[in-house]
Amino acid sequence: MSDMDVKTYVFQKSDLVDGYIEAQDALTFATLLEHQTTAKIQGSLLEIGVFFGRSLFLLDILRQPGEDILAVDLFQNTDGSSRQPAIMSNAKILKRNINESNFLKADSTTLSASDISNRIGAPRFSHIDGGHDYETVLADANLCADAMQEAGIIVFDDFLNPTWPEVTAAAYTFFKERTDFRPFATTRNKLYACKRDFAESYAKTVRQSSYLRKLDMETVSFFGDQITHIRFDNKRRVLYEAMRRLKLRVFAARLF
Repeated sequence: MSDMDVKTYVFQKSDLVDGYIEAQDALTFATLLEHQTTAKIQGSLLEIGVFFGRSLFLLDILRQPGEDILAVDLFQNTDGSSRQPAIMSNAKILKRNINESNFLKADSTTLSASDISNRIGAPRFSHIDGGHDYETVLADANLCADAMQEAGIIVFDDFLNPTWPEVTAAAYTFFKERTDFRPFATTRNKLYACKRDFAESYAKTVRQSSYLRKLDMETVSFFGDQITHIRFDNKRRVLYEAMRRLKLRVFAARLF
């Protein structure tokens, strides 16, 4: 664990970095990664699609001594310039232990599991937030599934987001083809999955999380599997976002 507290980053520092991870997902990341640490599930951390590093820095905070982290991206802005200098600048501001050795500049669909394992071993946690077209999401999911360790977790960004319908379609295909995997939790923006043998343990961890204790939990069906939906109700969400805009971050954090 880093010297920076998870909640300090989520509620006070993450706004310094352009990005989109919501608080309930950041705290779900923390819940699961800390559970893995307690359960002595060791391994590296992988992120496909980095943008400017908001979720990458959270993963860095949560990784344990000796664990590696790999960020896969083309690292290119729309004008063709490199995004890496901005990410490194953000890392310096936040005092994060991220450098160019943690970057793999590549089209993720061209990579094999050995390309990942040769760099960082078998990941215990993989976050997919790269290309949002059907072929890329499905390729990234299979890459993470092939590279990860037995008790690993795969997170799909923008699942059920109507702006990116191909993410949802690709996830459905993945679970239809890879029947040894299943989801165990979902939020408004992300879907959390693992191998079937570990799903109930991870779902229970989410339901009992102290980070998520003020959020609503409900059980929903996903093609015959029961998964936990983590819900931040709309009234509290509006209040939370208003507080953040007004820089009332300490009060906003109390909603969690």
